[in-house]
Amino acid sequence: MSKPRIIVVGSYTDAIHILKFTPPTSGEGGSLVVSSSVKVGRSPSLIDRHPTEANVIFAALENDKREVVSVKIDDQGKGKEIQRLSALGEDSAHYWVGPSEVVVANYSSSAVLRISFASEHPQLNSSFDHIIPFDSHPVQFSSLHSDSEDGKASTSDFGVNMTSRLVRTDSKAANGGFREKVAVETGRGPRHLIVHEEYLYMLAENSAELLSFIIAPVGSAVETVPLRNIPTTSHWSSPHTEASELVIRPQLDPYSRTEGTHILVSHRNDRNPRGDAISIFTPYPHFEQVGEVRPGLRDIKGMRFSDDGKYLIVGGVEAGGVKVFEWNGRYKDGWMKEVASVDVASPSDFLWI
Repeated sequence: MSKPRIIVVGSYTDAIHILKFTPPTSGEGGSLVVSSSVKVGRSPSLIDRHPTEANVIFAALENDKREVVSVKIDDQGKGKEIQRLSALGEDSAHYWVGPSEVVVANYSSSAVLRISFASEHPQLNSSFDHIIPFDSHPVQFSSLHSDSEDGKASTSDFGVNMTSRLVRTDSKAANGGFREKVAVETGRGPRHLIVHEEYLYMLAENSAELLSFIIAPVGSAVETVPLRNIPTTSHWSSPHTEASELVIRPQLDPYSRTEGTHILVSHRNDRNPRGDAISIFTPYPHFEQVGEVRPGLRDIKGMRFSDDGKYLIVGGVEAGGVKVFEWNGRYKDGWMKEVASVDVASPSDFLWI
């Protein structure tokens, strides 16, 4: 029997759920069960892991106190809350966990907050280092892995159709600020973004498009250049369909720029009886849509590949629960095959531990 994998689930309920996934073997099918749940408060919808302690995760809550909660998970899949801090804002919309800090984007209060790690890891400092005001509603971060300097992140700004690159210019003083802003056409609604090699891929929620840009090097006089925009919906989608989530499959072959790499876009509000779609794209230099699957879920908010890229976990906020698929990456084989599922209410985010 395969060794079970632990998966943490953020949700729009009052709890973080911890699942155990046993991969299928030649003689047995896969299984997915709820190992435990940790009640932390309203809507722990966004989760991420500690950079050096894989069994510690952080969750941003959508409660009245706008808190960030730390939870430690043991080898048996049991979780325990170890810390709780206010994010000093309204409606935490996303956050990024870096090597030495947690950076929180607060949607309604239009600000970004930086909280550094305390010397006694994995605790967070109770005093806050820096608050960066925004013109409107910051919604998601993506670390810029292609840059060589320390301390950079991008965040999309839903209200003013803008993406800003944030740079920590003085690590001792923990000062941060804008280095560059990338404008998006009004009404598109930039919501989620990823960086792969020298390209920025941005999901426009309202117009259901995948936007692409060439990232300018930090410190250069060259601006980030817009490239192609591709619709994420197909003629099978209803007119009310919106783009929802964006993930990239990990690169398996370090010597290949495109082989085995795919960008996945999920959707919501599609009235198709088969549920909402996941559209599949290849990145540059061959940026195009190559497939679509419908996993039988409604309002696909969370998606996450396992570290080896073999399995994809997907959740339906409105219906369908949580499903794990074995990814084959081939059109002729249907792209992926369902291997396990479990009923979890309103799943919104996932972490493979």
